[in-house]
Amino acid sequence: MLPKHVCEKIFNVYINEMNEIWEHNRYNQRLEKLINENDKEYIYRELLYKYNSGELQKHNSYSTLLALKDRIPLKNQLGKVNCTKLFLCDQRIGYFYVEILQRLIVNKECEGLARYINCGELRNIHYEDIKRQDTDEDEPLTADDIEQLNNSYFVNSEEILRGFYRDELISDNLLERYNLGYLSFHSQNDETENYTFPEKPVKNRYFLIHNIRNMFENKSEIISEPETRMVQKIKTKNGEKICLDNKEARQSALKNYAPEETEMLCFCQICRKTKTHKLIEVNNLEKEPKYYFPQMRITLCLDCSKYFEALRENDSKREKYIEAIKNVNIQNQGKIDIPIDQDTTLTFTATHLAEIQEILKLM
Repeated sequence: MLPKHVCEKIFNVYINEMNEIWEHNRYNQRLEKLINENDKEYIYRELLYKYNSGELQKHNSYSTLLALKDRIPLKNQLGKVNCTKLFLCDQRIGYFYVEILQRLIVNKECEGLARYINCGELRNIHYEDIKRQDTDEDEPLTADDIEQLNNSYFVNSEEILRGFYRDELISDNLLERYNLGYLSFHSQNDETENYTFPEKPVKNRYFLIHNIRNMFENKSEIISEPETRMVQKIKTKNGEKICLDNKEARQSALKNYAPEETEMLCFCQICRKTKTHKLIEVNNLEKEPKYYFPQMRITLCLDCSKYFEALRENDSKREKYIEAIKNVNIQNQGKIDIPIDQDTTLTFTATHLAEIQEILKLM
C-alpha cells in the first residue's frame, strides 16, 4: 500500500486517519449537531447523561462545549431548564431563598456539568448578570431581595444595589429602611463623572514580546463556512474549527478601559468619555481581520464607533494609523495617543498598544 503522505501528495488532500483523534473529532461533531438541532430539554438530558457517564471527558469535549456555551441549557434551583447564564453556589441549598437569586443558581443535579463548562461563581456576579432579563417588565426589589443582596457573600453587592437604584427598582421606603441612601451619591449613570483614564506602563517588554510571539506562532485563522447562514469560526493551528465567540474579546476590551473606580463603565478611546457598557461598541483595528487576536479590539462610544468604521473603510487612512502604531516609541508612558485622522486620536494604555504593536510587526 502507498504510504499516507504519498497519497496526500498525489491527490493534494489531507487524509484522515481513523485513530483516537479522528474518533474524538467525529464524536464532537455529533455533539455540536445535538446542541444545534434539538430542544433545550432534550439537550439538557443528553448532556447530563454524557457527562455523568464520562463520555464528554473521554472524548475531550471541553473546547466544543465551551464554544457553544451560550446554547447549553442547565437547570436552576427553581427546577427550570434554560440557556440563560447560571452560576455555581458553594452555600447550602436554601441559603438564598429569593427567586431573583434561585433562578441564577445551578441546580445540584447538574453542578458537575456546570463546573466542566466553567460556569462562574455566584459570589462574583454583577448587576448585568442578576437583572431580570427574562421578564417583559422589571419588578421592584422586595425587602427580602435587598436583605439577600446586601450580603457580604457578594463581592459586588454595592454595585448590584446601585444598579437597581439607578433603574428605579428600589422604593424610597426600602432605601430608608435599609439605610441605602448612599446609593444616590456618585451614580454610575452620571457620564459627567470625572474618572481617570487608565494607565498601564509596560513593565516587562521581553515577557510581553515572548507571549505575543508564542500566541502568533499558534495563531487561529478566522474563516467563514456555510451553515444555515454564514458564520465566523476560528481555525486553530491543528485544523480544529471553533465558533468565534466575540463576547470574550468584548469583555476583555471593556475591562481594559474601565475606570479604576468602577467596572460598570468604560472609556471611549477617541472622545475619552465614560459610558455604560450598553453604549460602548468594540471594534477591530483591521477592516477584515484574517486572524483572531483579542488584543486588536478597541472600545468606542456609539458616535465615535460610527466615525471610526467610516474612517477604517479608507485604505489610506487605515494604513497610516496602522503604521503609526507600528512605529511609535513606547517608553515609560502609562497611556499613548495615536493620530488616526486630522485632530483625532486613539488613546491606548501603553501595555495594550505594545501588544498590538508586536502583533502588527509579526504580521
